[in-house]
Amino acid sequence: MTPEARILMEDIRGKYHELLPLLDNLKNYVTANAANDVQNADIAFATREVDNSTTEFLKKVREVHRIAAAACCISLAMSGEDVVRTEYCTATPNPKPWYKIPYKREQNPEKWDLIMGAIGVSDLANKRDLVRIHAPAFMDYCGELIGEGKSTPAGVDPKESTGMEMNLRITKHSKE
Repeated sequence: MTPEARILMEDIRGKYHELLPLLDNLKNYVTANAANDVQNADIAFATREVDNSTTEFLKKVREVHRIAAAACCISLAMSGEDVVRTEYCTATPNPKPWYKIPYKREQNPEKWDLIMGAIGVSDLANKRDLVRIHAPAFMDYCGELIGEGKSTPAGVDPKESTGMEMNLRITKHSKE
């Protein structure tokens, strides 16, 4: 593991355990001092800022994860190997197809209505745009159906794949 990856992993784990009690203390403070609008406004501001910072940080972490997973999959494919074992984990390529689907009803109402009907969304929820597709979960669902020998939901054409998400199935090694 690179020194940067080790530092990132260990520092985040340490900060999580260090900061979690602070959040619990803030929650208890707010509960006990609900009428203190000045302090509660500042707590709300501080936690919103933390939320914004951590959200941006997580986007970057997920981007590096995606790039590293794809690079590992490609490297394994080129070497003819199907698994990599390290001191920390075992990683196996787990590519997933991405199908061309609308992500909002307005993009393709006919296809959208077929998909919503196939996954059991009521007409009311569909027509009022109360439900959206979570793409990663939906792609996993389609992959499970295909793995079971079933067809994809109505409105999803397996021939309209937009490519593969190169992902890894990672199993953490337990410390003995």
